[in-house]
Amino acid sequence: MHQSNSDIRITGIDAEHNTVHLSVNGYSVTAVCAEKENTEVYDNIRRILIGTLADAYRKGLTIFDKKPQT
Repeated sequence: MHQSNSDIRITGIDAEHNTVHLSVNGYSVTAVCAEKENTEVYDNIRRILIGTLADAYRKGLTIFDKKPQT
């Protein structure tokens, strides 16, 4: 199985606006969360992310292991 050395860090949380700020391999990512639990959305996002990673792995892509160029 492919193992990635991803660097994922939570850089901030804004509870008032339901957002989580992250750093993923040097890229800034903002996750906006629903105010109320919505498991259907969570399941759809999880399916999309897992499918994207699986497809990249099948194609032999390593884009998720690279840091952005500055």
